[in-house]
Amino acid sequence: MISVEQIVILTTFISIAMLLGSRYRTKNALQWWYETQSIEFNEEAEFAKNGLLQESFFLRRSIELLDGNLTSNSGKVKEKYLNSIEKIYDAVTELINHLSPAYVNDSLPLAIQYLVSAWKIKVTAASWVTKLPVDWDNESPIHSRVLLSLLNRLFQVILSQQQIPQQIQVCLAKQGDLNGVTVNFNYQDTLIVNKIRRIKELDYINKIFAILISGKFYYYQKDAILICRLNWKSDSKLS
Repeated sequence: MISVEQIVILTTFISIAMLLGSRYRTKNALQWWYETQSIEFNEEAEFAKNGLLQESFFLRRSIELLDGNLTSNSGKVKEKYLNSIEKIYDAVTELINHLSPAYVNDSLPLAIQYLVSAWKIKVTAASWVTKLPVDWDNESPIHSRVLLSLLNRLFQVILSQQQIPQQIQVCLAKQGDLNGVTVNFNYQDTLIVNKIRRIKELDYINKIFAILISGKFYYYQKDAILICRLNWKSDSKLS
């Protein structure tokens, strides 16, 4: 018969093991977040160097070579310069959107819509559906930035897999005292969803969301649909 002391020791041992396991998973989540952020920053730096700097150098060099020697081809030269300026403008706009997402300080629904629009261009094989309210209570910039960053990371994790969903539904809504973004990834095969929902990065997203703004990330399978939901409380509802 197990004594009370043995039960206490066993319970303590299990509690310590669970605590160590939780700390280990949290450490892995933080390391993953840091590494992915670092990679993204490096990509932005390379983008600025190979995009902005290269285009601006080309434009400057072309103007220097022109040196007032206008010819019958001046119209074509002007068009070429205008194209270069347009490329620089597009590159600057994209870099700004990387550093500060559009509408993030003004409207969360618009910010999500802008993010989805960018992903539509990248992933054309999927059909995108958004259900975003017109009116939304002011969200703190911190909450909006964290949410957009994790939503973007969720797209990166899921859409980097070999299988692309047939349809992606993004919905922003309130449920009681919680705000929530639900993303449904619709596939053809339940086996595909069963495989994708086991990706460890999904658990990392949950832990990072909890650490940054005490949010909760749920993900589960319903037939051939992977349902992902980000729940959080707005600043005004935080105790």
